[in-house]
Amino acid sequence: MKPSRRSSVAASVFAVLLASAACSSAGGAHARRLDGRSFVVSLVPEGQAPMKDDLIFADGVFESTVCTNAGFSKSAYSTHPVGGGTAFDVQCDSAEYGHNDWHGVVEGDHVAGTVVRTPKGGGAPVNSTFAGDAVR
Repeated sequence: MKPSRRSSVAASVFAVLLASAACSSAGGAHARRLDGRSFVVSLVPEGQAPMKDDLIFADGVFESTVCTNAGFSKSAYSTHPVGGGTAFDVQCDSAEYGHNDWHGVVEGDHVAGTVVRTPKGGGAPVNSTFAGDAVR
């Protein structure tokens, strides 16, 4: 490879690494803020009986055991500071049941929020609330 071509390739690789580092540091401080935390919650779909659910945050991934048992994927979560706590957002999908949008806030050992499931193939969204406490 010619020296000028080699310099151009090196500069391009450096630019990509620099951009990656900038993106990681922009969200990295909050991206895994909840890792290692688990919560037992009451999940209440509108018009239905409450059910026990375990919410697990590990390695940048969120799991609702009720949802994974129903075929929903474990999915990456994002966070940002809010008031005295940490807000999180997650989107996960199921081939059979559709799409879930989770939005919650963790304050100390308490978590609360909402889930909206959009059924596969259409239909009215199913709105749910959840609240619970950290597993110790």
